[in-house]
Amino acid sequence: MRMDKSKQQDYGAIICTLILIALGGVFYYDTTTMVDADSFVFPRAIIFLMLILALLRLVLDLFRPMPEPRNALNQNNIRSLLLVLVMGISISLIPVIGFYSSLMIAFFSIMYLSMYEKWTKSRRWFYPVAAAIAVTSLYLLFERVFEVQFPVGSLFEG
Repeated sequence: MRMDKSKQQDYGAIICTLILIALGGVFYYDTTTMVDADSFVFPRAIIFLMLILALLRLVLDLFRPMPEPRNALNQNNIRSLLLVLVMGISISLIPVIGFYSSLMIAFFSIMYLSMYEKWTKSRRWFYPVAAAIAVTSLYLLFERVFEVQFPVGSLFEG
């Protein structure tokens, strides 16, 4: 007996969503032991947002028909895997070359991999300059204004 395609469900997405909801409950329970309001307000806000989005996803998965299956491996999947790989490499480079250098390498690499449009002459100089300004501005904001201590990296330590 075959099911009508419009009635099939994406059980993988439903199971992942239920796992996220369960994790949200565990994480929320973990914040109940925090005494200071400054400590638990931000985590609870993020948990609340995660739970709302997971519940919305669950409702959509239960009442919306499953989309048509796509090819197992296409250009977007390879690009997504490369983005995850670049992020992992940049995170592993933080202890060696420092946060700022690693962030700059990651930002440029991710920007290059994420670019769907054709690289024109103006984009070739504007995007890297804008990226360098954005990364440097955020770094200086957090380091100077918010006084966040970033790793320098063993390569640059005196």
